[in-house]
Amino acid sequence: MVASEYSPGSRSSNRNFGADNACSYSYIGAKVERYSNPSAALTSITIDNQGGSRDGSWVDLAKGCGGDFVYLVEHRDPNNPYKISEIALLRSGDKKTIEDVQSRGYSGMTGDVCDNRGGDYVYIIWKTVRVL
Repeated sequence: MVASEYSPGSRSSNRNFGADNACSYSYIGAKVERYSNPSAALTSITIDNQGGSRDGSWVDLAKGCGGDFVYLVEHRDPNNPYKISEIALLRSGDKKTIEDVQSRGYSGMTGDVCDNRGGDYVYIIWKTVRVL
């Protein structure tokens, strides 16, 4: 299974951003599909914070917030037998580590989506299953 689609929407993934700031992050929706070729499935996700915009169909998750552009990057490693089977959003007032999410039964996590923006820490976390 793989999270194959991420799209912007109207929900905010950032809260407690500050009373004077009307900024909100794009909503990230994930559609999970079964693939006949497991080597094409998602193995990890990273967040790319950068000073400039990316070309093409990339969606800036922090559009309108000021500061760096924030992009979700999907990784597919055909040699990794562990593929993403479930994705969740973890919001916390405290910084989290991989050990924190593993203690909740998850396998991996991104960096903080809201890095250097104040407010809550927001991570995309996932579970994996062995498929190969």
